[in-house]
This record gives sequence, C-alpha cells and structure tokens, in this order.
Amino acid sequence: MPPLSFINLISLMEQIYSPKQPATPTGPTLRRLAGGALLTALLGSGLTASAQSALNFNGTTSYVQANNVTINGPATLEGWIKVNAFKTAFPYITSVMGVETTGNAAMIRIGDANIPAGNKVQFIMQIGGTERKIVSTATLSTNTWYHLAGTYDGTTMRLFINGVADGTLAATGTVTGTGPFSIGRNYEAVRTTNGTIDEVRVWTVARTAAEISGNSCSVSATATGLEGYWKFDEGTGTATTADATGRGHTGTLNGMTATSWTTAIPTACITTAINPRRNVAGLAVEVLGNPAQGSEADLEIRGIQNQTATVQLVNQLGAVVSEKVLTPSALTTMRSTLRLPGAAGLYVVRVSTAAGSATTKLLKQ
Repeated sequence: MPPLSFINLISLMEQIYSPKQPATPTGPTLRRLAGGALLTALLGSGLTASAQSALNFNGTTSYVQANNVTINGPATLEGWIKVNAFKTAFPYITSVMGVETTGNAAMIRIGDANIPAGNKVQFIMQIGGTERKIVSTATLSTNTWYHLAGTYDGTTMRLFINGVADGTLAATGTVTGTGPFSIGRNYEAVRTTNGTIDEVRVWTVARTAAEISGNSCSVSATATGLEGYWKFDEGTGTATTADATGRGHTGTLNGMTATSWTTAIPTACITTAINPRRNVAGLAVEVLGNPAQGSEADLEIRGIQNQTATVQLVNQLGAVVSEKVLTPSALTTMRSTLRLPGAAGLYVVRVSTAAGSATTKLLKQ
C-alpha cells in the first residue's frame, strides 16, 4: 500500500465531519467511523483513494503459503491483523504468520493451550534447540486492527503491539527458523485465522521500535534486510499474491474466493489526495517527549498567534479521544498539554485553526 500519510488521513476525516458540515441522520459522524466504514464513507462521497486492499481469512480453509524463508539469525516479523473471532477450542491458537515445522520456528500467533481466551499475542522462535516464547501482557479485542511485530537481535526477543514494546526475552544460541512461510495458518488447519490480514513482512535484521512504528503501513521493497513482503494490494484473483521484494516468495492463495479481498484496510493506512489546502505553512505541532507516558502529553505549537485553535488526539480507528480549545494569544509559539488515554499505541495529534491544520504522530507507552 502507499506510504502512510497522517496529514491526509486527518484531512479525510475533516471532509466527513466538521463543525461547518454537521453530520445528518444519514451521515455518520467521525466518532462513529472506524476501519472499513471510514473508507466506505470516503469512496461513497465521490472522492478517490489510492488502490489498497487486504485479505479476509475464513478461519477454516483459507491461508497463504509461500516457499522457504531462511531465518538463522537476527529477524523481524510484522503485519496488521483484525480478528473476527478468537479460537474457542483447544489449542486456542490463531496463527498469523511465520515458519513452524519440526525443529524450526519463527512466528507470530494469538492464543495457546494455556490461553483459553485465545486473545494474547505470542512471538516464538527456535533458539538453541528450544522454542522461546513471549506472551503479550495486552489482550486483543475482536474487530480491531493491530500492528504486530516480533524482533530478535541475537540476544533479545521483543514483541511490539501497535509500535509499543509489550514484552522481551533474553535468548542466545543457534536460530533455526527455516521453512515454508505461512500467513493465516501454521502447522494444522485448526490454527487458521478468522479475520483480516494486511502488510506482512519478514526481515533478516532486527528492526528498531522507531522503524516499526514509523513504517507500519508501507516500506521500500528494497529496504535492507527485507526478505519477504506481501502487500495484498492486488484486490482480485484467487491464485497468488506477490512478494514485493522480488526475491521469489510468491504467496499461493488457498481457499480464497473473489470476496476474500477487502478494501477495509487499517484506518491508519488510508491515504488520499483530498483537501491539500488544510496543510498550512507555518502551522506546526510537536510532542515534547515522544514516546509519551502518563496521563498528559506536553506539546509545542507554532503559527497560531491571534487565532483560536482546537487540539485533538485521534486513535488508529479515526476516533477523537481527547480534545481542547486554545484561546487566541499573541505568542508565536505556545506550550500546552493534552490529556492522554490509558491505552498504549500510536496516535495522531491535530491542531486546527480557521486557516487549516497540522498533525504529528504521538506514541503512547
């Protein structure tokens, strides 16, 4: 999918809902829009968006199978998933991506035999002849997009959810993670995904937290260490999905139909070219201390002198979770705070005036 543009995402939201164009009974407000609904509203309005798609997995027969990937050292696995339903029968596993054969393991999955709710993430690697597992502290919810990533740098495994570290494990030894790379299933059919998956990647380097959070929606196909990259942007077909790296890891589609493709991609990854005037020269917002912790974030805002400004915090579903209004001031640079939600993750800070708006990312830990 095209590169992430938070400015365009926020502009898109303003086209759908703003004080100048209140929502009608037949027009959903911004706060009611999430995931595919936001894209549907965009396309239904006659505006255009870049061609983007994801794959639905039916939880029984559908999965993607690529050829062998060699993971024998530092590695990163990452991708987006939205689960429709967690597994309710033993072994309670939803396989998301990776390698799992006898003596080889490098994978991300949700649930396990000792997680009967089936809603915690696991990052697993075979290191020193033993399967090493990180189990997330966080629990996932259904019908919600999450970016999951697991890294190994030769000494430490790390698990990230929405760009935020959720677990670490010290591990050294020989890495054995070579085998067919699967998406939406591993090992056996009962472990298939019931949900939607997008932007799957496997690397032979350990990506940093900043690289993961800053490139969750798109990355250069020639990036150093990128071994396999399945964008799922074809939007049609029932045979294969391309490996964007050109390394030959074409994914074979199993159990897929024409309706397996969906435009309901992660909302954070929607890009458009609408309303460019909203990005105003001279208007800027910066988070002081990013990643942010605690209940408030410190902001520095420039270019709002003598104007009323609205400051908003928007989550990855497009919902405004915090808001405040700044009264006009003669100051060219203003310091302010913004209330933070309890949930860790990646957010967008937007500052709006009558002339336009500016945005920046905020990572809440």
